[in-house]
Amino acid sequence: MALRALLMLMVLVQGVAAQQTEAQAEVAVEDLPAGPAEIGLGGSHDVAFNVRLSLAGLACTQDAVVSVNLDVNDLPSPLTGIDGSPMEARMNFTIPQGNYVLQPFEARRENMLHIRVAADALPEHDHRFEVVARSEAGTPDGCFAANALPAAEDSSTHAIRTGPAPTAESPEVEAGRTEPGAPASRDTPAPLALMPLLLAALLARR
Repeated sequence: MALRALLMLMVLVQGVAAQQTEAQAEVAVEDLPAGPAEIGLGGSHDVAFNVRLSLAGLACTQDAVVSVNLDVNDLPSPLTGIDGSPMEARMNFTIPQGNYVLQPFEARRENMLHIRVAADALPEHDHRFEVVARSEAGTPDGCFAANALPAAEDSSTHAIRTGPAPTAESPEVEAGRTEPGAPASRDTPAPLALMPLLLAALLARR
């Protein structure tokens, strides 16, 4: 097994040297809707997007990993009560063993942008989030190239609009207060109940 791995390493390294192809990396943020999406005050919003990683000009004698880091920027500037972040801030791409000098490596992975709007955020406000993806520089362990693998970067934006302010609720009826049209309380004497008393008072005067 050790001899086989050594022979494969020699073949891959010779292939890279013979091609004299520089190692290249490309990252793309894809399928992020432009928006705008309306989010009510106190609500949240999740939107899916893809990150594509392409590598060329290197050969790997074993499976390797290249990481892509994601950041979310507020445009034009941060605003209190409105926050956005990626569900996965660091995405790892596995590169299978093989020669990627002539045939580049390419893979896609899905991620989510999570947006939160506080209940006291500015209502009916237009805001944008910029999703930035950056691949790490440096040739991954187990891979060889004519030069160090450079970093790559790409970005895409998603717009939102906060919902309107809540309407004021009608005041509650005060405790113990009788609403208009409500039946009289059982404790309130009815006019018929007072008739015997009034009649007795009139007879007493005679």
